[in-house]
Amino acid sequence: MKNGKKGFLSMKNILIYLFGIASGYFISDILFLFNSDISPTELSTRYTDNSAMISTNTITTSVDSIHNSNMNKTEAGETCTGNNCYQPTSEHYSTRLAATDVGQLLNQLENSPDNDFSSDTFQTLSFLIKKDDALALQVENAIRNSHSYDEKWKLLNILANNHSQETIRFATDMLTSQNDSQTQKLGLELVDMMALHHLPATLSQALVEATYHQSDPAFLGQVITLLGHQADSNIQPLVEERLQALLSDTHQQIKAAAIDGLAEISAPYQIQETARSYLTDADEMTRNAAISSLFKLSADEIDSDIIAGLNQMKNDPTTTDSTRRLAAAVLEAM
Repeated sequence: MKNGKKGFLSMKNILIYLFGIASGYFISDILFLFNSDISPTELSTRYTDNSAMISTNTITTSVDSIHNSNMNKTEAGETCTGNNCYQPTSEHYSTRLAATDVGQLLNQLENSPDNDFSSDTFQTLSFLIKKDDALALQVENAIRNSHSYDEKWKLLNILANNHSQETIRFATDMLTSQNDSQTQKLGLELVDMMALHHLPATLSQALVEATYHQSDPAFLGQVITLLGHQADSNIQPLVEERLQALLSDTHQQIKAAAIDGLAEISAPYQIQETARSYLTDADEMTRNAAISSLFKLSADEIDSDIIAGLNQMKNDPTTTDSTRRLAAAVLEAM
């Protein structure tokens, strides 16, 4: 009987061990059960009750624990890997967020001491706002009511994930705030952060208009870059006209940016004429922009006098190293 008893206990231990591992118990809990009189049936009952408690606690967990940008999560909050993991959807987040005041999340974001864009709060709001226009409107109102530049900056980083017509209108309004330079700059940052492949006509026009009310070279350079790469084709003549006007700006950074912008949208003939005008400019930045614009042309689109000028600059010991290298690179690419 003694041997039979040992056999029975060994079988019980094996069952407990297998059940415990499958149910997610810690090894320490399983070892405790080895020395107890708890039967597998009672263990199953306790596990069921424990699962229900975990499920209840999960519903009341703060949103900070919902989203983790580095790993997937199961419905019970357990980490997992592989293709069979539970993949959270927008409906999942919305359901979990329904029990939490979104305003609380916004307050957490606004009151955080630094710009931690990897935080759970930031990641969750960024995910939700993509398809939640009501949340986008709430963020817009928070931006309007805020008196802190840093606070507005954080909120704009959230709003940039929503590309609705309302958000585009909001960005347009910010850009056309003629008497508020800070709002214009924040509007430009919003457009830049949205990373649109194509700027709507209204937004393109707002960017052009903003160039008449700003003299900051960094601001104008950023606007020119956006207009050169993403402006609506229907207002391209308007953009080109404005960039041509900026070529006469006294600030060399603005002039160089205008040359770069024109190289993106102008016809080959116009690109060459602009390059010819500034190829030997005394300012290095302007001169290099003119040389770089020639990369947009094929060899048969560049006149012989410009090619001769490039050869001269390539071998000119009195010019800057950057100019010589650029001239050589254009000639090599032909």
